Amino acid sequence: MGETPRGEKLLINDKGMAYLVSDSVIAIWSSFEGNTAEEVVQEVAAVIGRDPDEVREPIMQIVSQLKDAELLASGECFLSNLSSCLLLRYPLLPKKEG
Repeated sequence: MGETPRGEKLLINDKGMAYLVSDSVIAIWSSFEGNTAEEVVQEVAAVIGRDPDEVREPIMQIVSQLKDAELLASGECFLSNLSSCLLLRYPLLPKKEG
C-alpha cells in the first residue's frame, strides 16, 4: 500500500503497478486476510447495515478487478452503492532523491 503525493491511497501489486483506490476498496481488500469471499460479503453487509444479497454482486465485481490488477490472488477468493470503488490505474512515479 502507498500514497500519491496528494495523499490518495494506492495499492501496489508485485510487479510495481500502482492503482488509485478508495477507502472502501482497501477495506474490502484487507478483509480477505484469512477470509473467504462469502465471509467478506457477510462482514461488509453487517458493517453497512445491508442484506448480503444487496452487496454480493458489487463486492464480487471489486474482487474481479483486484484479481485482474494482480492485487488479490485467485486462492484468496474462495468463493448499496459501491460503484465509486472502481480501481483506477495510476502510474507509479519514481521517488525523488534528496
